[in-house]
Amino acid sequence: WSVLAFYEDEKQSAAKIEKPSGFISPLTDKPLVSQIDKPEKIEKPAPEPIVLTAEQENDFNALKKWRNDRAAQDGLAPYMIAHNESLVQIAALLVKSPADLLQIKGFGEKRAQKYGDEILKILGREARDE
Repeated sequence: WSVLAFYEDEKQSAAKIEKPSGFISPLTDKPLVSQIDKPEKIEKPAPEPIVLTAEQENDFNALKKWRNDRAAQDGLAPYMIAHNESLVQIAALLVKSPADLLQIKGFGEKRAQKYGDEILKILGREARDE
């Protein structure tokens, strides 16, 4: 931090010299705080939405119902079980094993182990390890 103080003497007070506000001194036109160039925002294209078939839509709805029931049972918010985006990906992809769930955004090893068999049961697929 820097502090800038102006001291007036009697001669300056009598002349009533105006001090420019926001400047280093009356003799320079340099601003006290320079404007920092902000980096340009790089716009990322939005990912294309996944379009589900009628069968995949049914799977998605079944997964949402399971998630809401499981969240109520565990005393958690539904998003803590799985986000809608994750459920859409599960419904759209051919998930055959809990290990396949690791390819889904938001599913790590713990979540895949904890919920993988239940998810495969809902989808009507047998749980098989790779």
